[in-house]
Amino acid sequence: ADFNPQARQLAATWRTRGGPDRAIVDRALDMFTSQPFVYTLSPPLLGPNAVDDFLFGSKSGFCEHYAGSFVFLMRAAGIPARVVTGYQGGELNPIGNYLIVRQSDAHAWAEVWLEGQGWVRIDPTARIAPQRVELEGGLLAALPASEHLPIFARVDFDLLRKVRFGWDLVNYNWHKWVLGYSYKRQSELLSSFGIGLDSARGMAYALLIGIGGLMLTFAALMLRRLRLLPSDPAVSAYRRFCRRLAAAGLARQTNEGPTDYAKRIQQLRPDLAASVTRITELYVALRYRPQPTTAEIRRLRQLVWVFRP
Repeated sequence: ADFNPQARQLAATWRTRGGPDRAIVDRALDMFTSQPFVYTLSPPLLGPNAVDDFLFGSKSGFCEHYAGSFVFLMRAAGIPARVVTGYQGGELNPIGNYLIVRQSDAHAWAEVWLEGQGWVRIDPTARIAPQRVELEGGLLAALPASEHLPIFARVDFDLLRKVRFGWDLVNYNWHKWVLGYSYKRQSELLSSFGIGLDSARGMAYALLIGIGGLMLTFAALMLRRLRLLPSDPAVSAYRRFCRRLAAAGLARQTNEGPTDYAKRIQQLRPDLAASVTRITELYVALRYRPQPTTAEIRRLRQLVWVFRP
């Protein structure tokens, strides 16, 4: 009761003139239109009687100033009123085909209670800066020429706008498919493939089956890759040599190296000692030599080919 006496007096004057509540609403809006009010994001500081300072002093402010002062006038005149805050407008991202609503799209307006109509939306800012409440103009169009937004908040640079659209699309998909990948989102994704799951247990089973399928596919690809890898020709020839000895009852033990294996064969089959020694020595030389020659590889294959234990 002790604040903003000028605004209270003005509202009382409107009330004494008589007429319906709608007439008082129109008088307040006409005041904003007829007097030199300015829309700005850098208004001067206001004192304790902020509404009086704004309406009868600075006459400069943004949407919250206009909505707040309008609601104060309506309540002072006995009309139920309230400030409503939210977002107004936005910008269509043509790359992702969705609407971008930024913090710069935040807006404040008012609602008044009129008999027979209920809560009616009133936007006093539209009387000062109609561009502010139009989708095409937005915040940038509402500012005077002397006032500019920071460069990253502007949307009138074509190249910068395209870069922002691309980055926003990346950020949007990250939030949609990673941070916001909920049960509902999973169901929607599976439904698009014709898979309907109506329980968390079913979703878990599908997830396990999917992971298992991926692991099997990965294992198959790895095995195929291993089969396609070129083998060491010396190793291939030596394995054939070992298979022929195993067929004769002289299998190589898992803990035997080539030299130890050859020594054991020489003791068990002295008749094979010369051939086994030549093959083993040549294999060891080729296996651990940096770059064996083609002729040496061919010689090892020939020795193994004619070897008949």
